Amino acid sequence: MIGQIDRILELERKQKKEEHTPSKNIVAILSGKGGTGKTFLASNLAFLFAKNHGKVLLIDLDYNLSNLNYVFNQSINKTINSFLENIDDFESTITNVTQNLDVIFGESGKVRKTNLSESDIDRIYSHLNKIENKYDLILLDLGAGASSEILYAVSKSCSAIIVTTPEPPAIIDSYVVSKLLYLNYGYNNIYAVINNCNNNEEGTTAFENLRSAVTHFLGIDIKCLSIILNSSDVRQSLMQQKLFAQSFNEHTILTSLDKALSGIIKNLQLFNINHFENQNSFKTA
Repeated sequence: MIGQIDRILELERKQKKEEHTPSKNIVAILSGKGGTGKTFLASNLAFLFAKNHGKVLLIDLDYNLSNLNYVFNQSINKTINSFLENIDDFESTITNVTQNLDVIFGESGKVRKTNLSESDIDRIYSHLNKIENKYDLILLDLGAGASSEILYAVSKSCSAIIVTTPEPPAIIDSYVVSKLLYLNYGYNNIYAVINNCNNNEEGTTAFENLRSAVTHFLGIDIKCLSIILNSSDVRQSLMQQKLFAQSFNEHTILTSLDKALSGIIKNLQLFNINHFENQNSFKTA
């Protein structure tokens, strides 16, 4: 009898895991605090992936504080907000920005609806699951912080990239986000980008501090995708509302962005191999 109960509980755990299986090519980009360069990373990674690797969809889910339209210097009519407010259908909100690069923009300062809910996220993912085969990569530019809605959105992605800076408060916030993802969802496919570093040594030290805390207190691993040095050229591109990767196509920062992109692509490949094996294991259990 006890063995039968254990078997039932095991099947229920497998079923729950199957129902919450992350999407195969959706990568969430988030940060523990604002001002770490999350949108800079998301927009430039999307552009470089579209230029060199395949078709990408970038979605601004920094709800009510969206700014991707300024980064790409685009005027917009249909947004993720208008979809959630049942004004526009999902696919009509997709804007083609450059070859292979589609974007779903957001809005800022909406009074009627100020943030996302878990049901909103479920609606978005439901539509993404229908079109994800059209894209080689889907990037989510999420809001800063560790709200339950942001964590829930990340838990449904195949991997998460936490963008942080070397300052201790930013590293602590990144640890907190990692902790909440792991404790609430068992989510541990987490990567870090250390941005705005004075030098590589500063970035390496910051990441080792984060990694040590995650390993010691959570018992999981976190990998560094890239260390990005600070540069006045980044601020210049933002002030001019020009995408950095377009304006400075031979800049040393592009090497760091390419390194991060290579890590993302490798992780997607590994994730989908493991996902395929787990699916087969579940079906034969």
